[in-house]
Amino acid sequence: MDDIRLLEVKVLLVEDRPEERVALQRQLGLSKVNAVIVGEAGVDSEALTMMEGLRPDVVLLGLEEPLARPLRILESLTVAGTAPVIAVSSIGDREALRKAMRAGAREYLVKPLKLEDLTKTIDTIIAVERRRRLLLSRGPGTGTLGEVIAVLGAKGGVGKTTLATNLAVALAQETRRRVGVLDLNLEMGDVPIMLDIVPEKTIGDVLGVIDRLDPELLKRFLSSHPSGVQVLSSTGEFKHMNGTTNDEIGRIVEIMAKSFDYVVVDTAPRLRGTFPSVLERSNMVLVVSTPDIPCLKNTRMMLDMLKSQRSYSDKVKLVLNNPYKASGVKPDEAGKVLDYPVFWRVPYDSLVPQCIKVGKPCLEVRARAKISRNLVDLARILSGEARTSRGLFGIFGR
Repeated sequence: MDDIRLLEVKVLLVEDRPEERVALQRQLGLSKVNAVIVGEAGVDSEALTMMEGLRPDVVLLGLEEPLARPLRILESLTVAGTAPVIAVSSIGDREALRKAMRAGAREYLVKPLKLEDLTKTIDTIIAVERRRRLLLSRGPGTGTLGEVIAVLGAKGGVGKTTLATNLAVALAQETRRRVGVLDLNLEMGDVPIMLDIVPEKTIGDVLGVIDRLDPELLKRFLSSHPSGVQVLSSTGEFKHMNGTTNDEIGRIVEIMAKSFDYVVVDTAPRLRGTFPSVLERSNMVLVVSTPDIPCLKNTRMMLDMLKSQRSYSDKVKLVLNNPYKASGVKPDEAGKVLDYPVFWRVPYDSLVPQCIKVGKPCLEVRARAKISRNLVDLARILSGEARTSRGLFGIFGR
């Protein structure tokens, strides 16, 4: 499976002793943080100059006795507000921790550092900081951001787009709120086919106005479905998407989140085609797998990669889809094979290929079919509108 390019975390080391800087570099290298050391400075005014010039994502600052000087530098770095500061110290008493926090440290780590603690601390801080910047970027009076649900698959043919489109229609039906679908399978997006839509505009057109994109301008590029769902379609011509950046895609997701209460993102098969900004901005990531052995193998690799990025791991939910009457590992065993809990199970239903053929959601063709009821229940769970009548998990054969 192709790996996603992990986002780099730019780190500035502020420490007087060269040997301690080397030790911190070594520990960052051994940790699961994709860290890049952008600069090193002593615990003095040089650190402030470097932070303002290098714009790191996080600062690791050595805090040792006598505390007065490092606390003064820590406070200056905090006032500058460019990046969060993690104090690293061999002093484990409460008074030193209290002084560091009062000076503005976001976290306080005591040596010897544990790799797990270092990784978790940096990942958590980065996730919070990116979320904070995203909220600030909305500006005043723009309202709250909608929920973003990304749908991933470790390979093609797992029912990812079927799930994404039917889930979007179910959310619109059950919540009566604004629902948008973003087709990010840039090479072969099938969302318009699944919903029988012929888009006049696509994401390729949006990229032409990305610098001035806002919710009002976005409306010009959306296609409407009778359910009320609005779709931003893939271009279908990947050559026109060459050079598309992660930030541009993140901007589109952000504007859609401002425009809708729920945004369902249908991604490309495999992690290679999934932009990191989509995962960052998603409130939930549904990983769809089928119970056949090759797909389970790829799915496990995908789950391991997502789990390695701790800022993503809490969002990831496994959906086991059964598009065939009988095949592969039994549903109850799939979670054990993947070493990951199954969040939702989608049953086999012969209605699905019929719906794909005519380009209509299952809910529209036969609302009482087991696949339709299953996805309505999933929409209710994700939206918090109501519990399902038969518990949290969709059940095979319902």
